[in-house]
Amino acid sequence: MQSLDLLARQHLAQVERHLETAHHCIIRQLHTLSRLGLYGADLSLGETVLETMLSTQELIVKDKERLERVLGLKPAEQHKPRPLEASQEPTSLLRQRKLGSADV
Repeated sequence: MQSLDLLARQHLAQVERHLETAHHCIIRQLHTLSRLGLYGADLSLGETVLETMLSTQELIVKDKERLERVLGLKPAEQHKPRPLEASQEPTSLLRQRKLGSADV
């Protein structure tokens, strides 16, 4: 049983590293899309990649929460991520910036 606990802790550490990397990549993708949008580039493919990155990040977060529950580090609860409002969606923010809206 102790080896399973060690394995789960190692997996949790790996998941946390993946989340850190994912966060960095998402920030970089947003920055790139923002800059390209300023030049009038077609952002559709980049936005699709960003949506995939965000979906993958959500799955990694769920895996982390599952591991924390297994290890007893977090109480078992139904955690639902708070949905972003339309004005907070990264692709919406990028479109607003591309269109030159000052409301961003």
